[in-house]
Amino acid sequence: MLGACAAYMATAFILREHRKNKLSFSISLESVLLSLVISGALGGRALFVLYHLPYFIEYPLEIPAIWHGGWVWHGALFGGGAALYIHARMNRISFLRLADVIAPGLALGQAIGRWGNYFNQEAYGFATTLPWGIYIEPDNRLAGHEQFEYFHPAFLYESLWDIALFTLLFTLAFRTRRVLIAPGIIFSLYLILYSVGRFGIELLRIDVVPVFAGLRSPQWISLILIAAGIRLLQKQRKVV
Repeated sequence: MLGACAAYMATAFILREHRKNKLSFSISLESVLLSLVISGALGGRALFVLYHLPYFIEYPLEIPAIWHGGWVWHGALFGGGAALYIHARMNRISFLRLADVIAPGLALGQAIGRWGNYFNQEAYGFATTLPWGIYIEPDNRLAGHEQFEYFHPAFLYESLWDIALFTLLFTLAFRTRRVLIAPGIIFSLYLILYSVGRFGIELLRIDVVPVFAGLRSPQWISLILIAAGIRLLQKQRKVV
């Protein structure tokens, strides 16, 4: 439910700023955003299933049971990104311009959506005695951590990071009146800065995901996105 609320609020924000700033596209931004939400939901679920493949091989009927929870942001990013690219190619418009408009809304949606982890008591970090540690019910404590009560609220750390990222991207995208930003700059900053934060936060998380060469799979994906964002930045120039 909270994920749907986050998607709605992010979409409403994007549309509002699009109309307020009179950004012109040859296609309906509403139709683009609808396809992004659907493709993102499918991609997020698909990556979650991949992360827990042995379980879903044993219980295949659980694959579409999204009401039981289970969704991965990186999968949503790839699914939504693919839909956005297809829209841009089919309508012969700039993928990077579209991505720049949408990027601030993505950060806002993530900041809201992460609170679903709080209500579901998931995606938390190591046990902690810090005063802002979150209490986890015994039934929701991961194996090997049953003796602890309070854990790092990793969801909160990411939500705060996303709010800061949203503020920066929003300022660049819609409040910088006298400076024109080359297409792709805002989107590349989103990829880099979100991924830097996510990489660090993953150092605290203890939920089970595939691990390769000592790094959690979200960290490897973050490194790839950082490299992609840096490469994109190198190809763009600031236009005054």
